[in-house]
Amino acid sequence: MRALETSLFRLHSGRTGDRTFWTHAYENYKHASRKVASHYNQGRAPHQFKTGDLLRYRLTPVSSKVHGVSAKMMRKWSRPLVIVREVLSNVVLLANPNCGAIVRRAHVTHLKHCPRQSCLG
Repeated sequence: MRALETSLFRLHSGRTGDRTFWTHAYENYKHASRKVASHYNQGRAPHQFKTGDLLRYRLTPVSSKVHGVSAKMMRKWSRPLVIVREVLSNVVLLANPNCGAIVRRAHVTHLKHCPRQSCLG
């Protein structure tokens, strides 16, 4: 790849249209990048969680014959937790709403809103 860039630079350096060639090449590159990004992000939407929201995260229970535990009989969602802050655009820190202790870090795809009346009452 580096050799190709070097040969293209030698081919077009010193010409009067050198500036327009590289400007056009850069515009083509940006256009292609936007096209790929728009195709990739077609079915995606930003998450709706904010700091202070009350929510639950998905548990992944595992069955165990030794312990006599069946995953289908266990809870699928956690107790209510509060978002303390966003670590990344799609990762949040969750805390206990009663004492404020940080419980875990979770990806937004594993979260769901919890209506206040059903969670606290």
